[in-house]
Amino acid sequence: MLLEKLFQFGVLPRNAVKNYPSGLKDLLHKKLVQKASKKGRVFYELTKKALPLAEEYRLMLFHKTKLQVQLTPHAKFYRALLGELRFLNDKHPLALKYQLLGDWQLTRPVVPSQLKLAKLRYYQQQNLL
Repeated sequence: MLLEKLFQFGVLPRNAVKNYPSGLKDLLHKKLVQKASKKGRVFYELTKKALPLAEEYRLMLFHKTKLQVQLTPHAKFYRALLGELRFLNDKHPLALKYQLLGDWQLTRPVVPSQLKLAKLRYYQQQNLL
């Protein structure tokens, strides 16, 4: 789903959204996503209007993680998501799936500054700033 991909970092390049033309059109029409250009490249960014949806997605991931901790009590990955993030293995195969706006803070609500920071980090990784 396109929105899930956008929730990971808050930004996606045009080639990552090209397979979702109708979904992208709906998100643009609802002003949940905006088009942005950086150094001649086109990106799609989440807007502040999408923050309530990001919060709902965070809650869904949080409850899913709590369930996984109960079902697999020896899974260090899930316990780290709910507790001390310093013990989280970000190379774990599921780590990207549980990433929300460039972070794994599932226990804290989503705030506008988190979205802004996620976009900044993404563009820095791409050497676009």
